[in-house]
Amino acid sequence: LLPEGMEKEFLSLDKINALLETVLGNAGDLFNLLLENIKSYGAKLFSTISNVILSLFISFYLLASKEKRLAQIKKLTTAILNEKQNAFIYKTANLAHSTFGGFLGGKLLDALIVGVVYFIAFTIFGIPYAPMLATIMGVMNIIPFFGPIIGAIPSAFIVFISNPSKLLL
Repeated sequence: LLPEGMEKEFLSLDKINALLETVLGNAGDLFNLLLENIKSYGAKLFSTISNVILSLFISFYLLASKEKRLAQIKKLTTAILNEKQNAFIYKTANLAHSTFGGFLGGKLLDALIVGVVYFIAFTIFGIPYAPMLATIMGVMNIIPFFGPIIGAIPSAFIVFISNPSKLLL
């Protein structure tokens, strides 16, 4: 069907060899670049995971020996400070503990409630990935004022990618 000589131009062995050499020559560079990126991201991922695990162990250690540390701090302040200064420090520490403990507990309860409400709403409207999106929105709600906005951006992006018609809901 092709005119004479046309198949030689398209199927020339020299052209195929040149194309293969170009592709294989560039494949080495591409492979090296890919390996460097994998190595870089792998190192960052390993570093992040090891930091999280180390932080969890340190936190667990400090929380497990909290009473012992508190007793040591009380001994130190009693040895260094007089009774009036000691009483002021204990009173201030107790006030800070009750205030921040209540605030943190309230924020976590608020985040849980917001996450559950979003999960129910997302499920009712048939939004894809409802548990993941509700978790993102709940956790970001811990951040005052900007948290819901920060949580809405990746959630909207995920919904847009998976089902654009559900984005307005």
